[in-house]
Amino acid sequence: MLLSFDVFGTLINVRESSYDAFRTILSECGRPDVDVRAFWEYWEERNISHYWETYRPYKEICALSLGEAFAHFDVAGDPGAISRYFDAFSDFQLYPDVLSTLENLSRRHRLAIVSNIDNDLLAATPLQREFDLVCTAEKARG
Repeated sequence: MLLSFDVFGTLINVRESSYDAFRTILSECGRPDVDVRAFWEYWEERNISHYWETYRPYKEICALSLGEAFAHFDVAGDPGAISRYFDAFSDFQLYPDVLSTLENLSRRHRLAIVSNIDNDLLAATPLQREFDLVCTAEKARG
C-alpha cells in the first residue's frame, strides 16, 4: 500500500515557518504595522484560488498573490520580494510528530508526497527523510 501526504501544512508548519519572511517583506515595504498573520492568510487564499487556473509555476503564483495582497492591504511593494519567502524554505520546520509517525508508517507502507510546489523549492525543504514517490505540480504540470 502507498500512503501519500501533502507537504506544506501537513508535514511542514508552513505558517509559523514563513511568518518571519513575510514580516521582512512588510518591513522592507515600510509597513511593519500590517498584521503579518492576516496578510499571510490573504496571500495564501489568493494562492489557492490561482491553483484552479491554467498551470503556472508555484513561484509565479506566489508573486502574483503577493501583488494582490499588497493591493488589498494598501502596501506599496514589488512582488519580486516574494524571494524572501523562497529563501526561508531551507529553515522550514516539520511538525513535532512527523518523523516518528512517518517512520512507523514506513515499516508497513510505501510513502509518497504530493505537493503543489516547484521542484527546487521542495528540494530546499528539510523533510529529513526519503520518500518512495515524489510528485510535484511542476512534474505533473498541473
